Amino acid sequence: MVAMYCLYHGRQGLRNIATKIHLLTCDFAESLKSAGHSIKNETFFDTLKIHPKTSLDQIKQRASEKHINLRYYENGSVNNREKIEGDFIEILLFCHRLEFRWMKP
Repeated sequence: MVAMYCLYHGRQGLRNIATKIHLLTCDFAESLKSAGHSIKNETFFDTLKIHPKTSLDQIKQRASEKHINLRYYENGSVNNREKIEGDFIEILLFCHRLEFRWMKP
């Protein structure tokens, strides 16, 4: 399956997809940081480990409303477990009570 995906998209297509995913994750990280949340993993591609300033119960409730799967840690951190796309980022920000702010290139 992966080989067919690679053949279909080609080298540049895969690079474009990866770049888009990483930029969306960077936008998400910057929005979280600017709102006072902290990012626990300094190096990332598409998954962030977040120590939120919002209570986990509020995040869980809002994630449940949107039917998304997040991973919750005993130390109060949370991370995304779904694929990163524009709509999903908006839902994650909703869960953290934030609005989407696109980074300027």
